[in-house]
Amino acid sequence: MSTEQVEARVQEYCARYGVVPGPDGLPPFPSGRRETPQHREWLTLYKALQRMRRRATQDDAQPQRKGSRTRTPP
Repeated sequence: MSTEQVEARVQEYCARYGVVPGPDGLPPFPSGRRETPQHREWLTLYKALQRMRRRATQDDAQPQRKGSRTRTPP
């Protein structure tokens, strides 16, 4: 999922449930609404944001070398 797709899903969630995302981009946790469709959707968004941030951190830490086919010794 791309960054734009995740952000679009967060905006759709916020519009559907009448909430505003926090400073970290995540909507507020649906307290008192465990095991509901809203809670499951929030968990999906949380996991998608975590994956997106992890990928961004990995991309920043490791510069990609295009065309390099050398192997590193074990």
